[in-house]
Amino acid sequence: PVGLQIIYVLKGWIDLAFEDGRIIRINEGGCMNIPPGMIHNEVATSPEMDVLEISSPAKIPTVNVPAPAGMPESYATV
Repeated sequence: PVGLQIIYVLKGWIDLAFEDGRIIRINEGGCMNIPPGMIHNEVATSPEMDVLEISSPAKIPTVNVPAPAGMPESYATV
Protein backbone atom coordinates (compact mmCIF):
# COMPACT_ATOMS: atom_id res chain seq x y z
CA PRO A 1 0.00 0.00 0.00
CA VAL A 2 0.99 3.59 -0.60
CA GLY A 3 2.23 5.33 2.52
CA LEU A 4 2.99 8.75 1.09
CA GLN A 5 2.15 10.65 -2.10
CA ILE A 6 2.99 14.33 -2.40
CA ILE A 7 2.49 16.41 -5.55
CA TYR A 8 4.45 19.65 -5.98
CA VAL A 9 3.81 21.75 -9.11
CA LEU A 10 7.02 23.33 -10.37
CA LYS A 11 5.47 24.89 -13.50
CA GLY A 12 1.90 25.35 -14.75
CA TRP A 13 -1.04 23.63 -13.04
CA ILE A 14 -2.76 20.25 -12.71
CA ASP A 15 -6.40 19.33 -11.97
CA LEU A 16 -6.97 16.22 -9.88
CA ALA A 17 -10.40 14.56 -9.52
CA PHE A 18 -11.04 12.69 -6.26
CA GLU A 19 -13.44 9.90 -5.36
CA ASP A 20 -15.49 12.25 -3.19
CA GLY A 21 -16.37 14.37 -6.27
CA ARG A 22 -13.93 17.22 -5.68
CA ILE A 23 -11.76 18.50 -8.50
CA ILE A 24 -8.78 20.39 -7.15
CA ARG A 25 -6.42 22.57 -9.17
CA ILE A 26 -2.86 22.74 -7.90
CA ASN A 27 -1.15 25.82 -9.29
CA GLU A 28 2.55 26.53 -9.78
CA GLY A 29 4.25 26.49 -6.38
CA GLY A 30 1.37 24.51 -4.88
CA CYS A 31 1.72 21.26 -3.00
CA MET A 32 -0.73 18.53 -1.98
CA ASN A 33 -0.45 15.45 0.19
CA ILE A 34 -2.79 12.75 -1.14
CA PRO A 35 -3.94 10.44 1.67
CA PRO A 36 -3.13 6.72 1.28
CA GLY A 37 -5.86 4.85 -0.60
CA MET A 38 -7.58 8.04 -1.86
CA ILE A 39 -8.75 7.31 -5.42
CA HIS A 40 -7.78 10.17 -7.72
CA ASN A 41 -6.95 10.92 -11.33
CA GLU A 42 -5.31 13.67 -13.34
CA VAL A 43 -8.08 15.20 -15.46
CA ALA A 44 -6.45 18.34 -16.92
CA THR A 45 -3.10 20.12 -17.08
CA SER A 46 -1.72 23.39 -18.37
CA PRO A 47 -0.06 23.16 -21.81
CA GLU A 48 3.35 23.23 -20.14
CA MET A 49 3.61 21.52 -16.77
CA ASP A 50 6.37 20.19 -14.54
CA VAL A 51 5.43 18.22 -11.43
CA LEU A 52 7.55 16.68 -8.71
CA GLU A 53 5.87 13.61 -7.24
CA ILE A 54 7.24 12.10 -4.05
CA SER A 55 5.93 8.71 -3.03
CA SER A 56 6.68 5.87 -0.70
CA PRO A 57 7.08 3.20 -1.75
CA ALA A 58 8.80 4.60 -4.84
CA LYS A 59 6.73 2.45 -7.23
CA ILE A 60 2.98 3.08 -6.90
CA PRO A 61 0.61 0.67 -8.65
CA THR A 62 -2.02 2.20 -10.93
CA VAL A 63 -5.48 0.67 -10.84
CA ASN A 64 -8.33 1.60 -13.22
CA VAL A 65 -11.58 2.12 -11.32
CA PRO A 66 -15.11 3.20 -12.30
CA ALA A 67 -15.82 6.93 -12.14
CA PRO A 68 -17.60 8.05 -8.95
CA ALA A 69 -21.35 8.70 -9.25
CA GLY A 70 -22.03 11.91 -11.15
CA MET A 71 -18.51 12.17 -12.55
CA PRO A 72 -17.88 11.65 -16.28
CA GLU A 73 -16.55 8.16 -17.01
CA SER A 74 -13.59 9.72 -18.83
CA TYR A 75 -12.27 10.87 -15.44
CA ALA A 76 -11.88 7.25 -14.36
CA THR A 77 -9.35 6.30 -17.01
CA VAL A 78 -5.64 6.58 -16.51
